[in-house]
Amino acid sequence: MSAVREGKGNRPMNDVTRAFGALALLALVSSGLVMMFAPATGRQMLKNVFIALGLFVVASMLLQASCNAFRGAHRGTYGSVLRRG
Repeated sequence: MSAVREGKGNRPMNDVTRAFGALALLALVSSGLVMMFAPATGRQMLKNVFIALGLFVVASMLLQASCNAFRGAHRGTYGSVLRRG
């Protein structure tokens, strides 16, 4: 049985999101620990974590939008214009 029929069509993306979240949390904690001993390096690590998190969120939103547009085009609908007939 295919993954889409079972209702698990986006499971790989959920797994990637979970793994990235765990790595981001680990990086956030480690940057906090580094900041206690070397504040400049810790701030740079923290900045890199936030940049990576922001890029991941934007990429996830773009991927979701493109998948929705592809599904809409495949079904014969695009945007708010519906084909009837």
